[in-house]
Amino acid sequence: NMTTNAQIGHGALFKLRDDTVSPPAYVTVAEVTSITPFSIARDAVETTHTESPDGIREFIPGLTDYGDASIELNWIPASTTDARIRGLFETRDLSHAQIVFPTSPAETLQFACLATAYSPAAPLDDKMIASATFKISGKPVFLSE
Repeated sequence: NMTTNAQIGHGALFKLRDDTVSPPAYVTVAEVTSITPFSIARDAVETTHTESPDGIREFIPGLTDYGDASIELNWIPASTTDARIRGLFETRDLSHAQIVFPTSPAETLQFACLATAYSPAAPLDDKMIASATFKISGKPVFLSE
């Protein structure tokens, strides 16, 4: 019988660094319901030339992109969290985020990013929700590495 190390995401936290306090501190985004940490993609650069063996295309690895981190959350209009995320669109500076995973011991992924989308919704017959997307800049690191 094989056991698993799988866990559910309950307890995971998405945090944004607050640079207005000294020292800067990571503040948890309230009422997050789903976190997508990243989506890695890498370019394939074609290097085919007139003497490529058997007329088959050749490639080398190009640049890697960690894509987007995204969250879904319960939207509370004009709340501290709502104001904080909207405020990210008023700066030209990179933001910094952490995702704390509910493992034992906890694992923390940290990265620089810029907010690229924030979409609240207020449906007639369901809870108000929002999604926020953050473009990752550079390589995220697990702090335990």
